[in-house]
Amino acid sequence: MRLFFIIFFTVLSALVVNAQQAVLECLTVGDATGAVTLRFSYPGNASAYKIYRSDQPNGIYEHIHTTSNGIFTSYVDSDINAASQSYSYHVVAMVSGNSTGPSNKLSSIHLTATNLNNGLVALDWNDCGTNSGEEYQIWRKYQSGGFELIALSSETSRIDTLNYCQANYNYEIRILTEGCESISNARGGFFGDIIPPETVIPKNATIDTATGDIILSWFLPSENNADIKKYQIWVINSNGGSTQFPDAEVYGYENLFVRLNPGLACDSTLTYSITAQDSCGNSSVWDEDYFIRTLNMKNPAYDICNDICLITWDSILGWYDSPASGINIYQKKGAGDFEIIYQAEPTATSISLTGFERGVKYRFYIESFNENHSRTSTSCIKTIVGKKPVLTEYTWLTSASVLKGAVELKWQIDSLAYVPQYAITHSEDGFDYTIIDTLVSSSNIVNYYTDLGSKYYQEPQYYRIQPFDSCLNIGEESNSAVTIYTQVSSYADGKALIEWTPYNKMDSLLYYQLYRVIDSLVYPFPIADIDPESELSYIDDYHNSVPLSANLGYFIEAVGYFTDTMPQTDTARSNINFLAKVTNVFVPTGFNPRGGVSKTFIPIYTGIKPTNYNFKILNRWGMVLFESHQPVLGWNGKYQGEYVMPGAYVYIVEYETIYGKTRQQSGMFYVL
Repeated sequence: MRLFFIIFFTVLSALVVNAQQAVLECLTVGDATGAVTLRFSYPGNASAYKIYRSDQPNGIYEHIHTTSNGIFTSYVDSDINAASQSYSYHVVAMVSGNSTGPSNKLSSIHLTATNLNNGLVALDWNDCGTNSGEEYQIWRKYQSGGFELIALSSETSRIDTLNYCQANYNYEIRILTEGCESISNARGGFFGDIIPPETVIPKNATIDTATGDIILSWFLPSENNADIKKYQIWVINSNGGSTQFPDAEVYGYENLFVRLNPGLACDSTLTYSITAQDSCGNSSVWDEDYFIRTLNMKNPAYDICNDICLITWDSILGWYDSPASGINIYQKKGAGDFEIIYQAEPTATSISLTGFERGVKYRFYIESFNENHSRTSTSCIKTIVGKKPVLTEYTWLTSASVLKGAVELKWQIDSLAYVPQYAITHSEDGFDYTIIDTLVSSSNIVNYYTDLGSKYYQEPQYYRIQPFDSCLNIGEESNSAVTIYTQVSSYADGKALIEWTPYNKMDSLLYYQLYRVIDSLVYPFPIADIDPESELSYIDDYHNSVPLSANLGYFIEAVGYFTDTMPQTDTARSNINFLAKVTNVFVPTGFNPRGGVSKTFIPIYTGIKPTNYNFKILNRWGMVLFESHQPVLGWNGKYQGEYVMPGAYVYIVEYETIYGKTRQQSGMFYVL
């Protein structure tokens, strides 16, 4: 019976011991060597502890150490480098030589920090295996300072955003496990900043009336943005976007204004945005709430007849922190000084002025201002010249000639009349006239005007000169003048048919003269004088006068008196029209391939197509010595690399005309 109780209590004691295992509390990875410090405990009196390690949480655990007694509850595992990978551990408490069973398992926290090269750091670490329910703590150290807690995470990864460019950062992961804190290895390096500077607040946009420059200014950003390297000036388009590159750049944190070339600022309102870029290349973005605009005064609308000048401008956009309180209108008369002549409300966009003296120059600009005049913005200067109406009388339009690709009008005014300006009117049918241009008259009696946009090459063009004063009081309108329209067509080989419209704007038309144009050279003498009462056409036989390769054109010139009372003759010239030639093929009668003027035997042609071309050389026995399908290739007098004997040979040339007809030409020639 006594033996039974001894066995019973022995078994019971072993069961009690096994019911209480050791607790692995935390693991700390050393920075220098990667050694792992284990901290553990046992609720009873342990005689020793056995330490087990594995390179995987669910791997095979190896016994690596047994403590000499149960007093020591920590151990440093220096045989491994936990800075390069994670290791898993458990401990076993020994009581009276008996094992209490394995403790909970913990894994060392292995941290990696990846520089994403854009101011972001990717942090990743393994699960340490704790069931404490605590979150991971992310600690960060900047440069040589101490570690600071920056975030908590229930995950095992995080993206950290940095605040400095190219600074040294280090990280640790910590977590409260089983009563103490497990700490990872430290990881870090040099990382960048991607946080952009704050939005730049514009101060003013104005135009320097002395130089015409645009002056933009802005407020100094806060000291947190002291690493601003440069400011960038952007022109904002109507869609709220901008060009690929800034309009200007200003270097230096404390440089707060820029002068810009006015460009279109005197013709339209320009909208600007100002951004900043720090030393890391991070740029702030523009915000439409911080756009600033120039002040645009439009060109004055001067009503001469009513002596009223309408000054208008685009609506005023106030400043970001200060609304506009009013608009000053400045005027400078002649050589005087600028003076404020009117003050308008900030919502106004126009004002009417009157009382302008003829011949005096008036200059204007406008200025918007805030309540205490601490902000002002000025426009470009615009100018008018005072004018008074001048009545006109009449004009004689003596000719309308086509010269150098345009229509030149010539007219004569009454020497007693003062005509300040003219309107040039044009018609394509001789009935409906429209004004194509106006010009100020000179002091000359005879005046000229060139219509560069005339369609004289399509049909006759009609013109009138309409004198008027500055109030559109029309004087006596001139007579009509019309251009001569010439057409040229092929009449036969070597002949051209020239036809033209009549010129009936002279009291006495003496004759028409026909001129040739060879390439770009005008033949100096007319080739024919044609009676104006005869048929307005002429057939020119140019075959023996004009090279086949030359471009041939014609024009007509009418000669006569505009009015019988004028002593000198007037002329009116037509358009130049070039001939579309008929097909011609000329084949030489001989050549000397060994040293003649022409060492290549080739047909000379006009008006053929380069396709469907065939040129052959045959000897007297019909043997083909040469053949080409390209009009630009001729025969060099050789057969199989040797010059042929002098003598008679036959050519055959087949070609297609520009009108699609197939033709063949053959004959004999001599090799000299």
